[in-house]
Amino acid sequence: MKKFLIRALIFTAIQVAIGGLILLNYCNQKNYGYLAAFEDKLRLLKEHSEPTIIVIGGSNVAFGIDSSRLKKEFGYPIINAGLHGALGLDIYLDLVDRYARHGDIVVFMPEWAMVAGKFDPEELNLQQLLRESPSAWKHYIRSNSFEPKSFLDDLALPEFAYAIQSGMKIRSSQTHAKLTKVAEAPGTYSRLNFNEQGDFIGHHKFGAVKEINNLECNFRFPPTIFKQTIDKFNAVHAKLQNRGVQLYFAYPPLPKKFYHKFESGICATHDRFVNELNFPVLHHPEMSKFPSHQFYDTIYHLNLKGKTNRTNLIARSLSRQLRMAKKQMNNGSNSTDLF
Repeated sequence: MKKFLIRALIFTAIQVAIGGLILLNYCNQKNYGYLAAFEDKLRLLKEHSEPTIIVIGGSNVAFGIDSSRLKKEFGYPIINAGLHGALGLDIYLDLVDRYARHGDIVVFMPEWAMVAGKFDPEELNLQQLLRESPSAWKHYIRSNSFEPKSFLDDLALPEFAYAIQSGMKIRSSQTHAKLTKVAEAPGTYSRLNFNEQGDFIGHHKFGAVKEINNLECNFRFPPTIFKQTIDKFNAVHAKLQNRGVQLYFAYPPLPKKFYHKFESGICATHDRFVNELNFPVLHHPEMSKFPSHQFYDTIYHLNLKGKTNRTNLIARSLSRQLRMAKKQMNNGSNSTDLF
């Protein structure tokens, strides 16, 4: 019996070791998908040590901010932490809460769908994120959208099986070279088409596509949904304020025709933000409308021309707000009512 137990323990230890090596190989595999850029953005947030401007939100931020322009304007290092709106609001709020440090300036630019209560990541996008970015697991598990039962029923076993299957593959240098070449191709939604600050630059060679995909948006939010959104923002703001981090809110870009179609709802929502957020709104949403030819492939993705104009807007608006904040501080006022 004793020999049997010893052999069983040795066998189990060998299996655990093999499984550990397989999972380690899976975690160390370089992934070049678009959502794999979460790893790089997370690294930038973790490693920054001096006061930094952090711009965060969905893909409207990834595609629509020129970090070098902002750095030239303010002299601060810039981190573009935008990636994909369908990952939900909570994961971005968690990133800001955990990694913004004393002296940082955070500009939050969520897509309208995120504001409308789309807190829970869409399942396919979440699955893709977890596969391309192993570090995203801990942020997903900490988010309010994480439900243990749903996770165990729908994701745990398939993702574990995927990890084992992928970890058993050894990529050759030729495979790496081929994947890299594809990922670096202009227009490809990939990790390698982001620059060092986190800006997506893979579309800079292209103008506007012929048709801009209209995303379904609701600009008249139920009171309970809007209160949830406001409460989430204000709760994070309170934590950041205590750490000496300045938080600002800005709007995503919209094509002019789309903006005018929903103008009354957008303006009504803006009024509520101004009245109920505990931190400043950088500008009126009307200032974030741009001609259709300045968009790339969706109503949130600006091309290079649109990106330049949108970044100039953020630079002007943020510069004005920082001057006002400094003036208020010198006058001993804590007011943030800017409208």
